[in-house]
Amino acid sequence: MNKTIFAIDLGNKAAKLIREGAEPISIPSRYIESTYVDGSNKFDFTAKIFMENVDVKKYKMVNQSNSYYFGKGINELGKDEYVRESFGVGKQRYEGEKFQNMLSFSICELASTFDEQIVEVDLVLGLPSEDYTEHNTKAILNYALGQHSVEIDGNTVNVDVKVVHLIPQPIGTFYNQLFNNEGEPINHEWIKQKTAIVDIGGLTKLFDQLQNFKMEETEREQKETGMWTLYSMISDLLVCDSSVKT
Repeated sequence: MNKTIFAIDLGNKAAKLIREGAEPISIPSRYIESTYVDGSNKFDFTAKIFMENVDVKKYKMVNQSNSYYFGKGINELGKDEYVRESFGVGKQRYEGEKFQNMLSFSICELASTFDEQIVEVDLVLGLPSEDYTEHNTKAILNYALGQHSVEIDGNTVNVDVKVVHLIPQPIGTFYNQLFNNEGEPINHEWIKQKTAIVDIGGLTKLFDQLQNFKMEETEREQKETGMWTLYSMISDLLVCDSSVKT
């Protein structure tokens, strides 16, 4: 019996999801409580129009009363004070409600087209290199293992995560370049040579080196700046320059 494997990289700016037989999905790591949209006047469009956006769905944990909009189209809301984002690193992020909600939403989204009442899967999660610590991995495993039940647009999706594989994000990048879809090496010279990997994310920059399939821990660096830092600098410059119309 073939295993069903889900792979998720829940970054600060985007959640990247993939499973065999489906196209990769990239969803902004932000969501909004449905009460701020449904029947409210907090945004300049109606809830009906919002509900018709095929790139946004309503998610609700079955054991919670609140529901949320989450999906590719969420950025159409703009940067509003009601939109929740999963910014952060380390212990505070992985034990927080926003990270855990988005992880459950992402797991169940990958299973949303399955026919089974309960979908059994192995889950692969990527972590920033310096977040790959005993405390962080324990916190993620405690939440990720077991059943996740989420209503997606009113349909309940149940997923039972049997095994969780946590890997540093650069390892995934390395494997993607080293192997083809059948797991066969296509860049044989990479197997023994030292390889440097730079991963620029929303809030972090990761610098790692690998040799013989092992991370060089003494050659590792993580900076708490990323693309969001660049966006903020550009925005600040535009605001300061009165000649630029935004």
